[in-house]
Amino acid sequence: MLKLIKSDFYKLFRMKSFYICGVLAAIFAGIGILALDAMDKMQYALYGLEDMFTSQCTGIYSLTMGVGSATLFTTIIVSMFTASEFRFGTIKNIASRGVNRAWIYFSKYIVTIFVSVAYTLVCALAAFIVGCCLAGVGDFDRNIFLDILEVLGLFILAQIAMQSIFQMMGFIIRSTGWTIGANIAIFAFLRNMVLDFIDMAVNNWLAPAVASVDWLSSWLKIENFSSNNYWPFPYLSQFTNMDIFHMDFFYPILTRGLIVCAVYIIVTTAIGIWTFQKRDID
Repeated sequence: MLKLIKSDFYKLFRMKSFYICGVLAAIFAGIGILALDAMDKMQYALYGLEDMFTSQCTGIYSLTMGVGSATLFTTIIVSMFTASEFRFGTIKNIASRGVNRAWIYFSKYIVTIFVSVAYTLVCALAAFIVGCCLAGVGDFDRNIFLDILEVLGLFILAQIAMQSIFQMMGFIIRSTGWTIGANIAIFAFLRNMVLDFIDMAVNNWLAPAVASVDWLSSWLKIENFSSNNYWPFPYLSQFTNMDIFHMDFFYPILTRGLIVCAVYIIVTTAIGIWTFQKRDID
């Protein structure tokens, strides 16, 4: 297992795209903070208060707001790394030597976790630097430091849950181009198409039917159902709000998010390993 992990990290660090995507993620994180600052300034200008504008994008504030840029580029690297192993025949050669396929999957998964953490920290650092240039470091004490650690930890958890889906897709599809395309489609369009259709079906058709049966309506609460609550992507943004630890109405979001992310990590990993073990390696 250790040899597999060392080999996978060696291959990751040899990929030029790993460094290119890391740099791009950092650039997009910085641009995102600049755009956020520009939007605040425009709002002041809208009311003729531009002379009173003071940037709120301090380094500490920007640090947690800039990490969202990591997700897209992590998705690209995870998709490329997993699927390219099939294209080059690397996984077939490893499996032919009798290595347990579950260990092969977990080795790739450890790389996925590493990329998720590395890109998140790179984006946080880039956003922090830009924020410091705009408005200084900002208020900082022990409690804020702990909040930042908790926010980054939660974001990385949601990030790993998302990347678990994308790694599973890589092991199922096994083609670099198709895997990247499918994963970006999930990343960009799932919320606007599939999930919205599910919400419409549940709220317009299933909910009225359930409400007509007294015992069922008291047991099954599906009024104002939102499928967004039950997949990891929305928690990437919700977990970056440091108020999540200090306001009671955030606690249900935090609890549900932790459960959802944990379930996705377990289920997608189990499906990925199961399909990998059941299918022949071409």
